[in-house]
Amino acid sequence: MSLAAAARRAKNTLPPKETDETPTRSFRELGLDDAFVRSLHKAFPDVVSPTSIQSQLIPEVLGQRDVLLKDVTGSGKFVAPLFCLTA
Repeated sequence: MSLAAAARRAKNTLPPKETDETPTRSFRELGLDDAFVRSLHKAFPDVVSPTSIQSQLIPEVLGQRDVLLKDVTGSGKFVAPLFCLTA
């Protein structure tokens, strides 16, 4: 069985994303702390909303679910779990 097939069978994992149809919500709507969001916008004024992968990942991590994801370099997948440390 391939790693991808094993991941899809694992409980509480996100299936591979086929399209970019997930609506992007604000960081606050995803459950991140207001003080953190203000600090994020102050430090990185160009970051106005989460990327699509962050919109999917942050609620899963905050819900203490295991995730396995794959996306292109620069999509924000590395930093999203770090955002959750502040929640």
